[in-house]
Amino acid sequence: MKLTMKTMQFEFESQAMFPADPSESAEILLYGTNENQENPLFFIEDDIYYYAAPNLDSMHAVMFAKEMAGIFNEEEEEGHPGYLRLEDVHPLADAEQVQEIADYLKSENIPYMIAVIPIYTDPETGREYRFSDNKKLTSVLQEMQEDGASIVLHGYTHQFRSSETGEGFEFWDVENNMPIYHGENEEVNPKTEEDFESPEEFEAYNQENLDYERAYIEDRIESGIDELAKYELYPLAFEAPHYTMSQNGYEVLSDYFSTYVGQVQMSDENWEIMRPIPTIGQPTYLHGMTLYPETMGYVQPDEPDAVDIMMKNAEEYQFTDGGVTSAFYHPYLGLDGLVEVVEGMKKIEGIEWIDLKETESQVVTDKVEIRADGGEIDVNKDRIALYTSGFSYPLYFLNNTVEAMVRLIAIIGGLAVIIFFFYIFRNRSQANKS
Repeated sequence: MKLTMKTMQFEFESQAMFPADPSESAEILLYGTNENQENPLFFIEDDIYYYAAPNLDSMHAVMFAKEMAGIFNEEEEEGHPGYLRLEDVHPLADAEQVQEIADYLKSENIPYMIAVIPIYTDPETGREYRFSDNKKLTSVLQEMQEDGASIVLHGYTHQFRSSETGEGFEFWDVENNMPIYHGENEEVNPKTEEDFESPEEFEAYNQENLDYERAYIEDRIESGIDELAKYELYPLAFEAPHYTMSQNGYEVLSDYFSTYVGQVQMSDENWEIMRPIPTIGQPTYLHGMTLYPETMGYVQPDEPDAVDIMMKNAEEYQFTDGGVTSAFYHPYLGLDGLVEVVEGMKKIEGIEWIDLKETESQVVTDKVEIRADGGEIDVNKDRIALYTSGFSYPLYFLNNTVEAMVRLIAIIGGLAVIIFFFYIFRNRSQANKS
């Protein structure tokens, strides 16, 4: 199928179109051509805009976005903003593996993001692991943040019920394909309007569900931000686990974050209805949050041509100025795959690496305020409230303090030994001279 727009023509895989027969006075903005048959795809007639396609998947979204700039008389942004995100970094991640990746990305001198999960929950024992349990990884992440990375909060535990952290959903009950309106162990029995005697009772039932979901999300979001801030890891954006969250959830999230990263769920009825959006923007359903979309996908371990597929996805988003070319990568796959992804992205013409520290991103809870400030991170936090909100950090701080004191004592002891031997050597030298 070919798309023809004024003076340009593009080819891509065939996609569905509705038959359209505009009048001669209509202005045709886009044509779709298949087997030499040309059909109007996007046109204006009597001040009404018509797009003759059942959805805005893939290239339809890209071309539609390109035309929208002209419709609203906005200048198209030049270049292609892009970012690389390291995904699912949690307290049990391999510190040496992450360090190797950190060293490579520092040598490439490009900004990047790290999607961090503050708590790892063992699905069998229920034990929670925090960054206090992996001090080496904590130090590596702090160094990465200092060297150009921006932290993205990726849920609190990235799981619900007995699912594994990093694999499970957190803000969506995928088993029942519905928002979190209930506890993990509660029996789920969704009701419809027919189950109530009046619309008012049904409305009260819906409000009760929304209130439950709000309280659940608020607790998880505040706990996640505060948990990272304890270890001097300061998130500048949020990414929902598996990109799943209800419309009510996005509204709650906007009370804390100004920036959202990833794809967006479009339906409260089915989590699988989500779309990659071509450009950076502030869609109304994100309630003021700026969206930095993910468009290229990721390296799938069982797909030998994964990087080639990602680069082909990136080509689609280069058709429109300002089209975002962004990808994510799981560090457990090792360095080689990441190098291949970075080298491929560096070849994207006009790519401009996004640095969240250079944006107007901000994050706020009762205990901490985090703001991007010209390439740096400005933080104000209630240290007493933050550090006394649990036992993990005081123990972590005490352990670090003891270790620092032991190192100091060892250094002092070592210096004392050196001074002692120097004193003995000097005295013997003087005795020999005598």
